[in-house]
Amino acid sequence: MLPASWRSLQELRGAALAGVRRSPFRLAWGLAVFAALTPVLVALLVELSLRDAHQELTGDLATLEVRTLNALEGRQLLGPYSRYPWSHPGPVYFYLLAPVYAVLGRAPWGLFVGAGLINLACRGRAPAPDPDGRAGPSASGRRR
Repeated sequence: MLPASWRSLQELRGAALAGVRRSPFRLAWGLAVFAALTPVLVALLVELSLRDAHQELTGDLATLEVRTLNALEGRQLLGPYSRYPWSHPGPVYFYLLAPVYAVLGRAPWGLFVGAGLINLACRGRAPAPDPDGRAGPSASGRRR
């Protein structure tokens, strides 16, 4: 027989769960979310554990880091460069990366974390429906 304190805990748990409606899809939904987030979390943990304080970026990434440093100082006036001899208009990308880069100690991997956060913020944005209630343009750009 269980001690009285254990029985009361079991009774409380049973009373708390008595009103919970159990859906057959609840477990499947939880497993799907877990399966979707696991690779992202593992990749983030691997990246953070393998980071080197003396890591140096080269090539395109070094240019992005320099321009992000310029944005921290308010001196970046152009956007990302192109392979042709010109830069894209607008330095918004660098000014969005700069705070994350600074908070993470100006570590090179801070650029990757900042880019990931920008992507997550953009992913939550959905096209607004038309006034007649239909969804916005399809992926092909044509109206449905």
